[in-house]
Amino acid sequence: WVDNCDGPSECGGGCVIYKSSGKKKKNDKKTIERVLKKGRGTTGKRMEETRNKMKRGKRSSKVALTLGNDTLSRIEANYVCVNLDWWPKSKCDYGTCPWSGASVLHLDLTTPGLEDALQMLGGAPAQKAASGVRLRIGGSLSDLVHYTQLSSSSTGKESCPPDFKGDNHTRIGYDLAGACLPWKRWTQIAYFCKRVNCELIFMINALRGRKKIECPEKIDCRHNFKRNPCCTAWQKGSNWNSTNALEFLKKVAHAASINNNSPRIFGFEFGNELAGRKGIQAHLTPQNYGDGFLELKRMVDDLWGNVVEEVRPKIIGPNSAFQEKWNSEFLRYISDHGEKVDILTSHMYTLGAGVSPKVPKFMLMPTKLDHLKAKAETAARVVSAYGGSTTALWVGEAGGAYNSGRANATDAFISAFWFNHNLATLATAGYQAFCRQTLLGGHYGLLRLVPDIHKNEQKRRQRTNRGNELPKPRLRAVPNPDFYSAVIWNRIIGTRVLKVELNMIKAPGGEKLRGWGFCMQGSG
Repeated sequence: WVDNCDGPSECGGGCVIYKSSGKKKKNDKKTIERVLKKGRGTTGKRMEETRNKMKRGKRSSKVALTLGNDTLSRIEANYVCVNLDWWPKSKCDYGTCPWSGASVLHLDLTTPGLEDALQMLGGAPAQKAASGVRLRIGGSLSDLVHYTQLSSSSTGKESCPPDFKGDNHTRIGYDLAGACLPWKRWTQIAYFCKRVNCELIFMINALRGRKKIECPEKIDCRHNFKRNPCCTAWQKGSNWNSTNALEFLKKVAHAASINNNSPRIFGFEFGNELAGRKGIQAHLTPQNYGDGFLELKRMVDDLWGNVVEEVRPKIIGPNSAFQEKWNSEFLRYISDHGEKVDILTSHMYTLGAGVSPKVPKFMLMPTKLDHLKAKAETAARVVSAYGGSTTALWVGEAGGAYNSGRANATDAFISAFWFNHNLATLATAGYQAFCRQTLLGGHYGLLRLVPDIHKNEQKRRQRTNRGNELPKPRLRAVPNPDFYSAVIWNRIIGTRVLKVELNMIKAPGGEKLRGWGFCMQGSG
């Protein structure tokens, strides 16, 4: 049981004692029920008597968790943001294809349960009017997206495919010709976001205009990229072509200026996992990536120049795995040009590849999860040294295991252990927000799609029945276990991160215990 020790009642003081026992006795249940009927107990005589009863003939352990008054850091009020990805239904990993119906291009935005889920993630009810959950639209295929139907003279038949086409000649397994994002689809997403009171984060194509070095036809870059440098090589001096992005941003800014129903654009990300040695489809230098980043920042500042800085879209990067030297040089390069990085993001998959059978084991291995702490503290030091107080530090993408997660692990109850450990550890280290991969899609989604078997839906299917064949059943979005963790973080846990001391007294297995402290929403 848990007993509040003597200490101030306001946030940031006092302690909690957790009492655990070994082998059970027959009267344990009755003893606990009797204690509960009398009340939680205090540090006085009743609690001491109960402890003595529970000790007889058993191993026991005690752990003291002390909350200090010191504020370690601050996190965003809606600490957990959520991602939607571009992967089409043809995206398969290790024999499973878990992306059907989840792509940005094809997700049915009227899916029952989808709006409710985003509204629940939007923070405490008292704060909903101010801001909701942040919805990030990004991922590896963002750098293959072309923005179309941007002018009245547009035919809607621009020279790009309507969907992504598989191609093993690229590192990410899809043809670099990419796919179109028609303006009509953008407006559907924007109005959907406005309905559920979310703020949009949109990733801009950072590879457009750059020239790829071709590999020999026989090379399978998707599976053998490590042995073939040409798979991720781009011509030196090959720079970003911003023309298409500028046309898109102009229309987005214009729509926002004339229509109150447009959602707030929280920020624009520049490219996905293109930074240095740990880049996926490319390995850009800090300078080459930084030139495009600066150009995007100037474009946004010009287009949203009449908007106060607090609500002007942020420019976010590099959206890659953290590399100390690369990130330091990038921040310094931006600073040398008289600008700042609004938000520095890291992508994290602390459990490794989803194919590994060790993923569930790692979720329950604190020593494995603790490796994150040193890396997070290093990232915070880099931001403090080169970004200054105005640069925020975020997790831009994290889903536990990369390549779509792992079935029956990152979508199951066991996933709560790594997820909450990561959330708390990163908050303590100085990260201000955590974007979960994904809201929907893959085996790491907070939601999953299932057939809607509600009676009204059954009646609809019967009414529209033609002959002996029923129409395809409509799908419903339902929560996976990690959804509830995300809701708790956004609706209950406040912005203040507290210092915690965890003292194990005669605690078998105490090395597996971890403790963190936060104020509640509204408590300061």
